[in-house]
Amino acid sequence: MTPEHTVVVVPQSSNFGSTLASLLVVIVLTCAAIFFFMKHRKIKEEQMTFEQLQSIIYEEVQDVYELALVRENFKSTVSVDVDKKIPFLNVHMPGTSRKFLMDYSGTIVCGFDLSGVQVLRDGTFGNKVKVILPSSKILDIYADVNSFNIHLQDAGILASNIKIEEQNAWVAADVAKHGRQAVQEGLLLRADDNAQKLLLSRINNRGLNQSFDLEVLTLDSGDVRQLNPPQ
Repeated sequence: MTPEHTVVVVPQSSNFGSTLASLLVVIVLTCAAIFFFMKHRKIKEEQMTFEQLQSIIYEEVQDVYELALVRENFKSTVSVDVDKKIPFLNVHMPGTSRKFLMDYSGTIVCGFDLSGVQVLRDGTFGNKVKVILPSSKILDIYADVNSFNIHLQDAGILASNIKIEEQNAWVAADVAKHGRQAVQEGLLLRADDNAQKLLLSRINNRGLNQSFDLEVLTLDSGDVRQLNPPQ
C-alpha cells in the first residue's frame, strides 16, 4: 500500500502584506477622490445658490423701486417786485415798477438709480453678501400748473408787460430753491432709509438671510451707510 503524502501550504506573509498595503492605498485614494469631488460639488452648488440669490435680490429691487420713491409736496409763493433806478442815484424811477404775486403747489420725487444697484459676495466662497444701493437723488421736481393762482400782475406805465416766459423763469427758480432746501433738511437721507428698510423687509420675508449673511448698504460719495438685519 502506497503511503499518502500530505502537502501543507504555508502562506507567504510578505505577499499578503503587500496586497493589504495596496488595498489600503486604493481605499485612501478612493476616499480622497470622493472627498474632493463632494467639496468641488458643494462649492459649485454654493456658487449657483449665490447666483440665484443675486437674481432674486435684483427682482426684489425692481419691485421695491416704486415703493421706495419718496414724494414730498410743497406749497409756495412767488413774489417779484422790481423797478428801475435812476442812474448813479439808486433811486426808484416812477412808472418802472413790475410786480408779480402767485401761489402754487409743487412736488419733489426722490429715489435711487436702478442701474447702480450691486449685489457682491465678500470673498470667493463665503456666505457674507452685501447689497449696495446708490444714494438717493431728486429724480423729478415740478410745479403743478393747475395750481397756479396769480394774485397780482402789474407793470408801471414805463415798464414792459410781464411775459409768460418771465413767469415760468421765476417759478422755476422758486422750485429749485425748494429742492435745495429739501436736501438740506434731509429728504435724500429719508429716501435712503426708506429704500433700505423696504428692501431688507422683502429679503427677510423671503427668507434669503437664512443661508447668507446679508447687509444692505447705501453708497454715497465713498461713504457707506449700513443697515443690518434685525437680530
